[in-house]
Amino acid sequence: MSLAAIATGDDTTCGITTSGRAYCWGEDNDGEVGNGNPDTAAVGTPGAVAGGLTIRTGAPSVEPASVSAGATGNVFVDLRHTNTHPSDGRIAITFPSGFNVGGVNGQTATSLSGIDGTLARAGGNPVAGGTAVSFVLPSIRNPQVSGSTGTFAIQTQNSAGAAIDQDTAIAPATLFPGSLSSISVTLASLVVGAAGNATVGFTTGNPLPSDGKIAVTFPAGFSLSGTNTVTPGINIDGTFNISVSGQTVTLTRGGGRQVAANTAITVTMGSITNPNTAGSTGTFAIQTQHSSGVAIDQDASVAGVAIEATNVAVIDKATNDPPVLVTNLGLTLARGASASIGRGELEATDRDHPSPQLRYTVTDGPAHGTLSSKQFGQNNVNDRGVVYTHDGSASTSDSFSFTVTDSAGASISGTFAITIIVPTPTPTPLPSPRPTQPASRVAFAPVPVGADAARTIDVVRQSDGGRVVLQSTTGRHVTLTFYAPNSDLIVQLAERGLPPIRMSARPESPVITSEVLQGFTVEARQARTGAMVTRHDRPVDIEVQVDPQVIAAVGSRPDLVRLGRMDEATGRIVVLPTTVDGSSVRARTRQTSTFVLLAMIPPTAGADWPLTNGHQFTQAAGADFAVRAGYPVEDVSGGPPFWTAFRQQGGVATLGYPVSQVFVRGGIVVQVLQKGVLQQWASGSGPVTLLNLLDLLSRAGFDAVLDQTYHIPPPRSTVEDIGLTWAELVARHLAIFDEDVPGIAAIRARYEETAASAGQDPIQLWGLPLSVKDYGPFVTLRTQRAAFQHWKVALPELGPEYVPGFVAIVNVGDIAKAIGLWPEEPLLPLLVPAGLPI
Repeated sequence: MSLAAIATGDDTTCGITTSGRAYCWGEDNDGEVGNGNPDTAAVGTPGAVAGGLTIRTGAPSVEPASVSAGATGNVFVDLRHTNTHPSDGRIAITFPSGFNVGGVNGQTATSLSGIDGTLARAGGNPVAGGTAVSFVLPSIRNPQVSGSTGTFAIQTQNSAGAAIDQDTAIAPATLFPGSLSSISVTLASLVVGAAGNATVGFTTGNPLPSDGKIAVTFPAGFSLSGTNTVTPGINIDGTFNISVSGQTVTLTRGGGRQVAANTAITVTMGSITNPNTAGSTGTFAIQTQHSSGVAIDQDASVAGVAIEATNVAVIDKATNDPPVLVTNLGLTLARGASASIGRGELEATDRDHPSPQLRYTVTDGPAHGTLSSKQFGQNNVNDRGVVYTHDGSASTSDSFSFTVTDSAGASISGTFAITIIVPTPTPTPLPSPRPTQPASRVAFAPVPVGADAARTIDVVRQSDGGRVVLQSTTGRHVTLTFYAPNSDLIVQLAERGLPPIRMSARPESPVITSEVLQGFTVEARQARTGAMVTRHDRPVDIEVQVDPQVIAAVGSRPDLVRLGRMDEATGRIVVLPTTVDGSSVRARTRQTSTFVLLAMIPPTAGADWPLTNGHQFTQAAGADFAVRAGYPVEDVSGGPPFWTAFRQQGGVATLGYPVSQVFVRGGIVVQVLQKGVLQQWASGSGPVTLLNLLDLLSRAGFDAVLDQTYHIPPPRSTVEDIGLTWAELVARHLAIFDEDVPGIAAIRARYEETAASAGQDPIQLWGLPLSVKDYGPFVTLRTQRAAFQHWKVALPELGPEYVPGFVAIVNVGDIAKAIGLWPEEPLLPLLVPAGLPI
């Protein structure tokens, strides 16, 4: 970009390029930059003024609307014809190497030294010589490195491709570095003068080459003289060469793979010495670079840290408790596949140390696959940033051993198990099975149904990872296959005869029914002790073969077939995630008991209906809505009165639909709703209130995800709350409503009116306000328990109510469900048969 004129204001600068196009940058609180999207953050790189404001000069030019490396968007083309351009002529634009025009229809790359985009005219008039024309090419990606792009070329041609006019040396554009996101700098210690590790994490905007560099600039006061070690973290491999210049540590990569764009990575540097004075440091700066040192992405204003005069939380190594491994459920994936490891599979906690200070070190790697990193933090696991990739071999299991160490040096060890699902052909049904493995003929006596008699079933135990095949010579089904998670289990399967399931419906609606095509009980026992095993650390896979004609005969369809697990104490059925592929019906569970194969009759009743002590809702059950599965909200006998509290606190209009069963978490009984979480102590004492869900997500390390993905701002610092009385603390937080933010008065009205209608104080219902942020189309207020959005634009695809001025209560319960905060089992929907205990 070459500017012909420039003007500066108090906080914003604008310029006119040599081709007459207007660009601005700087503060944008009130739309000064003119990009059509006012932002509270400054715009650091020049951007084209919205609407294509241009002062025509006629000089040939090719200018990207965005001058950030790797950005994709419009490119403005201006030229002046010297000779007449025919109505069927062409215009060829040659981009410098590094541009990608793949997003433009009709553009083809024909030269290794550049990219030629040829536009063929049709349906217009000839353009006379001396005429200035301009047009826009959409969806062109800039080179993924900053600096000069090199020159462009434009050539006008006739329909045969012969040149008419041309300019082969059009001024290059100057690109600024792209942006890094999700940036964190974590120090092992925050004490004055302490030396230790510094872990830097960020998400790339553009690819980081295998020989690229990472430059980290520390604020004044840090000493880097002893920095001589670096350890790659998640999603980055190879070796590093370290160089220190002033306050900047430059890590030069070697021997690794290119890191793709939009990838979260971490690196840890050793022997960083903190400043010798307490207080907040200046800002950090992080930049990724080409091997030549040219910038790729950067953030020059990463928030500093607070250095403490003394170690406020002094940890005595003699009494420091080691981390506790609270979850180690392992991973299950298909042969040759990749899967991420999250906190639902692996989680360590430590009462003395937050999750970023809990570091995993792989001591013995997997034998049949690879991990994305050999060192990572619990926060990386929480973000599902650790990935296992199977090597595609015939192995059915794998594992890796690890230690978890806190910042004081205490550690524990563990082994993470990995189960590989290898597809096995379904056995051909035979009148009399002839298994290759030893078989025993076992007689089972199922529950009689009508004239049903006891059936004789062949149970075959095979040695390939605990696979057991049940083949029935009677009944309506051919085979049932059970994939046991451990080879030391003895598994028995018994057919069960069960009546049709009749489910509650509105009194005026037809009773909804489901035909039980197959009932069967799975019993698993430890081979050595004979002890019953009903819950499994690794998932159990169950497959049933069913004749599609049987499904049709009972009036059902394949999309209405499910495998369910029966709770025989309540008569309720947990609907398992089910896949139907032809005659195969498959599901996965971590619990074995009595199962039913259900073929639902297409429903005619509504989406929700009353129960004896509550209400059944199916609206938020996803695909299982079609089979009438959902989540009951009830006043449980001897338990929490959730149905009463749900209605008192506004019901569906305020809290949304339920999205989970009732379950216990940390000594508290909870039920997740779309917009909040009901809670009561498991002892039954105390009122039913909403859980401080957003506080919980903050402690779990999800603030960056909430901000960048779900547009809920991080909470402001609560340091100033220390020492305040309750009245002073409340006044400080309610002062957020007095800030000059669009729509804040409407948000306050919704915050207060919903509480008033529930007969509660708004702080009692929603918690304290914590922060507010303008995201452009809407403004979001964050409280301890919920979030409110004031919409400034219309978005009818979300609903007719989404018009300017509407205040929505954000589905924070759904968000917590999506990012994996809750255990899997309580999220499965239920069938509630009629006439059974509620």
